[in-house]
Amino acid sequence: MQNSALPVNLECAIDEEIINIVCKLRPHRATVVPEKREEVTTEGGLDVKGQYETIKKAVQKLKEHEIDVSLFIDPKHDIIDKSCDLGADMVELHTGLYANIYAMLNTPLATTHHSVKDLELPRSQLRKRLQDAISTLKSASNYAQYKGLLVAAGHGLNYQNVEEICKIESIIELNIGQSIIARSVFTGLESAIIEMKDLIRS
Repeated sequence: MQNSALPVNLECAIDEEIINIVCKLRPHRATVVPEKREEVTTEGGLDVKGQYETIKKAVQKLKEHEIDVSLFIDPKHDIIDKSCDLGADMVELHTGLYANIYAMLNTPLATTHHSVKDLELPRSQLRKRLQDAISTLKSASNYAQYKGLLVAAGHGLNYQNVEEICKIESIIELNIGQSIIARSVFTGLESAIIEMKDLIRS
């Protein structure tokens, strides 16, 4: 797979069997993510403190096979420090909180059964929380860059909320999948990708 003309980033869990498969495939990069729903797969990043030794073993094996490693983490300085200690080349900052606040503030989400209960707040509070979430992501991204890590961001990003994240200059990559594929149902995949790229570039 390393001979591919385009870089391949393969998301994977830290399960030993899965890491062995990734090492055989040899993508350019492996992004290590929480492996079970109980480990807040879509609600947060890796538990780099609680699973430090297991993650370290996975990172070492991937790097032995010349695979760059990214860790999907919450945007916190202490977790970034741990990611450096683990030998990561890159971190992907979890943008789920930002995306949830944005949706509660700017869409009808709060009136549906998918409403985020913890964010059922007055609009003034949501606006403040949104700015705080953006500041947290910016601070974490700049700190990770300062520590020598490449920085990506992802989770819950879409055509409506991506522009604020694009303003954070230390973020060099956005990982967006579901939103593009969902839009492609109506526009076709090529148009959906072009539209997202135009938003990012603007």
